[in-house]
Amino acid sequence: MKRLLVLISFLLTLPLLINAQIDARLFRFPDVSDNKITFVYGGDIWIVSKNGGTANRITSSQGEESQPKFSPDGKTIGYSAAYNGNVDIFTMPVNGGIPTRVTYHSLSDRMVEWHPDGNQILFASMRESGRRSYNQFYLVNKKGGLPDKLPMPYGELG
Repeated sequence: MKRLLVLISFLLTLPLLINAQIDARLFRFPDVSDNKITFVYGGDIWIVSKNGGTANRITSSQGEESQPKFSPDGKTIGYSAAYNGNVDIFTMPVNGGIPTRVTYHSLSDRMVEWHPDGNQILFASMRESGRRSYNQFYLVNKKGGLPDKLPMPYGELG
């Protein structure tokens, strides 16, 4: 009788244990450096070692972060974030810290990639498209400033 009660208790708690696991399908926008992986989960940026282990959340603001990308040296993450109602580009050390705002524009700026020199960021924006149907490419210094529009008229998803 005692075994039967233990078995019934186990079977009743099994669905709860299964549902308690994190659903990995919610991990978004992964990027890989030499030794780390970054991704977005629950609107925040997380980092984990390529060897596995526990992921650490490096952002926890009320705004939503997306598109994290490691700099070529692996020390900084560039990403898009909606902190003040608008999506702009920010950077942050891989160990976390205070974000540095890179772009300032009323239209959304989407992080695409770091320039190979590590001093500039490639991003996509509708800021000069003349109509809101497509994004164009821009390069901006990782510390901010005025971006340079690239000569490609469009091709963000190419």
